[in-house]
Amino acid sequence: MLIILLIVLITFQDNVPADRILKNSVLNRLLSDASVRSELEFTDDQSNQLDELQAEFETKTREFLKAFDPNVNAAERQKLYKENIEFTRTFNQALDDFLLPHQKRRVRQIVNRYEWTQGSWTPLANPAVIHHLDVEPSQAKKMLDRGAELKSEIDKRAKEMVEELRKMHLDAEKELTNLLDDQQKQEYRELTGDPIELEEREFGRFPSGKK
Repeated sequence: MLIILLIVLITFQDNVPADRILKNSVLNRLLSDASVRSELEFTDDQSNQLDELQAEFETKTREFLKAFDPNVNAAERQKLYKENIEFTRTFNQALDDFLLPHQKRRVRQIVNRYEWTQGSWTPLANPAVIHHLDVEPSQAKKMLDRGAELKSEIDKRAKEMVEELRKMHLDAEKELTNLLDDQQKQEYRELTGDPIELEEREFGRFPSGKK
């Protein structure tokens, strides 16, 4: 699904205090995720409604992006702005209507955690969250300092684990290679050559070989 380019604002009007303002771009991206929908226990009906809402939102977003075209005159640009504001209200109300109270509460938590962990490994290491919790300065310093130490330990352990997994990967390949006869080994080496390190961790495939 299209990554929403337009940043607009949304608040939910349930019994949860509306102290968090959610960005539609983030919300749409998260609500498109199957694991989020499963966590929120969406019914098939709700999933279908959301698909329709998001498709309409993306269409309107594309239309609104025309407002940034330098060839669009001021009157047309103003018209696009007004249409977008009105549609955003409609979109927000539609979301508010079909999400149940417990779903609104949970989606607020999911969005909070998503936004607060951008550039930070845990929300509690984010100064904005600490400020939001009205933490005393001395306590905040202790949390941030300890958070930095823990992050360093996590990074170190993660690096060690990567090295351990790389060694396991290479050892496994060596073991399988030893099951081949000499001619098969030679053909395999011709086909694959020496191992090489690939930076593909973000795609979920573990790199094998040497740097």
